[in-house]
Formats: sequence, C-alpha cells, structure tokens
Amino acid sequence: IDFTRYLTLLQTSGGSISANKVSGYDTDIVTLSNTANTAYNFTRYDLTGATLTANQFKFNGSDVTAKGVFTQKPTRTVTINQQTGGTIQATPTTGYDGTVVTLSNTANAGYTFNKYNITGGTLTGNQFTLTGGNVTVQPVWTHNVYSLTLQNDGNGTLAAGKTTGYYNDTTTLTATPNEYYAFSNYSVTGGSVSNNTYTWAASNGTVRANFTMTATPSADYWYRY
Repeated sequence: IDFTRYLTLLQTSGGSISANKVSGYDTDIVTLSNTANTAYNFTRYDLTGATLTANQFKFNGSDVTAKGVFTQKPTRTVTINQQTGGTIQATPTTGYDGTVVTLSNTANAGYTFNKYNITGGTLTGNQFTLTGGNVTVQPVWTHNVYSLTLQNDGNGTLAAGKTTGYYNDTTTLTATPNEYYAFSNYSVTGGSVSNNTYTWAASNGTVRANFTMTATPSADYWYRY
C-alpha cells in the first residue's frame, strides 16, 4: 500500500508559492514560501487537507492543496504644488508602496532652486520612496537680487534710480557731462540699455557713461580741474 501524500500548489495572478517538497508521508513537515508580484502583497495561504502553523504543515492522512492569497497594493499619487520661480517634475507620479520617485527642477530666469518641501514621504537627495500614503511636493525658490555698478570715464557723472533689482527690472540712468563735454554712449555688461533705461539680466550688471569733448577748455578750466 502506497501511503505517499501529495501537495498541489494553486498559483494565482498576484504571485507564486512554492514548497520544499510536494510529496511525503504522514508527519513529514512541508515549508511553504511565496513571491509576490510587483503590484501585490502576500496576504496568507489557504490550505485544505492540513493545518498550517506559520508557513509549515504536516501531512496527516490526506493529500493537501495550498493556494497563496495576494492583495493588490493601493496606488499612491504624487501631487506637485508648483510655485513662481520654476517648475519641478516627479518621475513617476503614481506607484505602489516601494516605488522610488525621483524629483528634478528647472528654475526660471532670475530664480534659484532652494529646496523641496515634502509631506507624506522622506527625501534622500532628490528621491523618496512611496510608503503608506500619497505624497505632496512643493518647491522653494529664491528670487535673486542683482546689483548695478555705475562707472564713468572721468568726464562726467552717472546716476541711476536704483542700483539693485530683479531680472527684467528697470531703472532710469542719468548721465551728466562736465563742462566742455557731451554725453556719448553707454558701455554695458550684464544687462541692456535703451533710451536711458537699464534692464537687468539674470546677473549683476555694469554701466559706464562715456563722454565726448565738445570744445577746447579755457585756461581757467584747466586751472579749476
């Protein structure tokens, strides 16, 4: 008489189960193991013909059927709260627990990226792992302030309405020539000038006023200067 007992493993779409043996005699101990698919969590084993203790059972008078029960993981979402100053991206924006999300940022002209504020996750570098809930990400940008340096060629003066500003801010320039000189032009770096209006680029700037002699100075002029 053959007293061999057999184990049948029923596989499901959520993962797979295996056993250290699929046949044996009464009192033989069988150990089950499982591998969940990416989108699933293992929940339990359902057995007929034996009593499970943890992940083991003994053959006891009959064949056994075992099935793994897997539960689909809930989908987590990443919400981006964009702010003035640039844009940020999350890759991916949805996933299951254990999914690693990578953040990237692009600053607008005149802004510098500062940091990410995150609720629902823990940031390491520019990545976090979806775990247990949805995540909200909000960037912090710095609105850069740029300076304007005023220079002249020594034959007049140059003034401006202000000497600091943001990208695309403007200020009015006033070039005043010395006696016997007339304003000629501006030399500009880090911005632009049109009709005596300086416009900031996304950098510090320098404007130099250049003057041209219009008449030969008198002896009194040289005495005074």
